[in-house]
Amino acid sequence: MMAAKENDVNQFDQSVSIKVLDTSKLPQELQESIKDGQEYSGEDVAKFFNTLKVADKLIEGKNKETLSFSKESIGFELKSGDQNYTLNVKLGQGNFEKGLDHLIALGSQDLSREKIQEPVSEKMAETLSPGIKKDILNNVLEGSLKSFQSMAEIAGEDVQKFYKGFVQAYNNLSIQKKDKDPQAKEFDIRKEVAEFSKTHAPKKEKEHVRTNEKTLGMAR
Repeated sequence: MMAAKENDVNQFDQSVSIKVLDTSKLPQELQESIKDGQEYSGEDVAKFFNTLKVADKLIEGKNKETLSFSKESIGFELKSGDQNYTLNVKLGQGNFEKGLDHLIALGSQDLSREKIQEPVSEKMAETLSPGIKKDILNNVLEGSLKSFQSMAEIAGEDVQKFYKGFVQAYNNLSIQKKDKDPQAKEFDIRKEVAEFSKTHAPKKEKEHVRTNEKTLGMAR
């Protein structure tokens, strides 16, 4: 019984495919690795979502640095069996960490759409779950690492520092896999992501706080 159930889930997984429809509102750097008309299936579907998940975090950090709202988005078509969804999803808002049902509800304008079959949603739950796994850079689209680096370089200092955490995690895991050294130091990317989201404050806001503190001190 267990084997039959697993095969059913795998069958649903194989039926999921993505076609990119509109990248015009993606950062220019990311358009180098995700292009209009590209199609993904099988394990590349997870790589597609992982790529957007990392980009989402970098954009979120940049927006906090500049005190701006997210303008970046991507349009794509998701197919599963005879179900077809045309989606437009904003980046920089954590939308790729809330599950497939959330993406469809958020990105689709078709109010008569059917709910995606549960085995498909469950299969994608791990990829579209909260937080970022420390090996995520091993499972992104080809060319994405260069795109991420470029995105971080034009963002603020805190975003650059944050991205270095991704790179350190990627390098540490690569070394561990090569040397199989159990004593090798690991960088906890999930902790870094949580800390960044929790404690990161925009520079302008920090300056405003310091100015207020100085003013209060002079008044005393």
